[in-house]
Amino acid sequence: MKVSKFLKTFSFISFILLSACSKKKDETILPSNITLNQPHYVNGKLGTSSFSIQQGQNRNFDGTTSSSMTVYDSNTGEENYYFLEGNSWINLSTLSGSFLYSMTYTKFYTSVPNSFPTLNDLNSIYFLGRSTLFSQEDATLKMGYSEGWTISYKDEQGEIWSSQYTNANQSASYVDITWTGNEVINRMTYFVIKGKLSCTMYNSNGDSKIFTANFYNIASDYSKY
Repeated sequence: MKVSKFLKTFSFISFILLSACSKKKDETILPSNITLNQPHYVNGKLGTSSFSIQQGQNRNFDGTTSSSMTVYDSNTGEENYYFLEGNSWINLSTLSGSFLYSMTYTKFYTSVPNSFPTLNDLNSIYFLGRSTLFSQEDATLKMGYSEGWTISYKDEQGEIWSSQYTNANQSASYVDITWTGNEVINRMTYFVIKGKLSCTMYNSNGDSKIFTANFYNIASDYSKY
């Protein structure tokens, strides 16, 4: 579990601290001065409470978050590689920014491929249709959790909810992508997705609520590939 916690911390720090830096490996890009025909959004419910996150409103913006890492297993001598790709929303009312929501996908390899996922890797994640594979904490796995989707959301009380949890029940959960496309923002090409999702979310106490959302947001930064 030490490995799992480290990987999660690494991804979160890249989102919060590196968002304002130039593009490098393992960081989040938050585009500025965005002009779109339709603002990006995430609208939905956590339990019975509705929420709406709109691009540009209340200084809310979406961008990409990505990280990759190789972890050496001293027991087997194997190098295990993982990458995480996805979307993150942040509120920029404060200098450091505040996390709002994210939908990310984690994949694993037993050998080290390219530093970043390839376009084929991304196409295997962001395909049109319904995916039911969700990441779950699992101490029996080398990384401490399985591959798949992870949805995270901060409610109005500031509490973080996540679909990734030990023994999480995601039997009826899905991410359904209904449209994909490209958008050029600040001379960078972004892969954009639209769709809906439903999953069970858990807080740190193990309490659960059903989370549903419609989304239209950036998924990945093609300029890396």
